[in-house]
Amino acid sequence: VLGRIGYMSEERDIPNWMRVTEIMNYTQTFYPAWDTKYAEELREMFDLDPKQRIRNLSRGQAARVCLLLALAHRPELLVLDEPSSGLDPV
Repeated sequence: VLGRIGYMSEERDIPNWMRVTEIMNYTQTFYPAWDTKYAEELREMFDLDPKQRIRNLSRGQAARVCLLLALAHRPELLVLDEPSSGLDPV
């Protein structure tokens, strides 16, 4: 059931010592339906450097990483807690 749900927390509780690409690879192991191509498209669209450590990202960039992780397995249900917190209006 959890594989059918995408969730993004307001807390942005992801390991800050990982790089963007590492958190993507780590999260992928939990979702058999993870769409690698779509995840990469989202990463590029969100302008996230794959080598950047999470701790060095702005609040908005961290929000984009969390959104990418919530969307990349194409969930049937998406639960977003304050998804725009920290994001630029554009």
